[in-house]
Amino acid sequence: MNMIDRIKSLQFIFKPNYWMMNEPFNKDWDHKLNLLMDKFEPVFADVNPLDGLIHTVSFGGIVVWIENYPYAYATPDYYSRIRPSRLTIQRLYRMINQEKVTRQSENSGSIKLMAQIDKALND
Repeated sequence: MNMIDRIKSLQFIFKPNYWMMNEPFNKDWDHKLNLLMDKFEPVFADVNPLDGLIHTVSFGGIVVWIENYPYAYATPDYYSRIRPSRLTIQRLYRMINQEKVTRQSENSGSIKLMAQIDKALND
């Protein structure tokens, strides 16, 4: 870990949610997940049709568990017993939320467009 990352990690002292983590840190998984996030766009892999919650995301075909933030977040799958660093968890969380916002804005634009088309057809 370089000096900048060490300084960034100090923020977690003031974030109690990050104090307790369910899984142990794994340096290899942390490195690989960062490479996956750099190389691929997230693809929402497992969306529950009943409540719309997203349980997993895929990066280049590699599935990552994204439920139970931040305690068991960003594990290779539901059954894995490893996790990335807190900085990587935070980075992935922000990436996923940004992707959700982008998709919602795209969908709302489509809904508005469809409403305009319906209105034009009915007039």
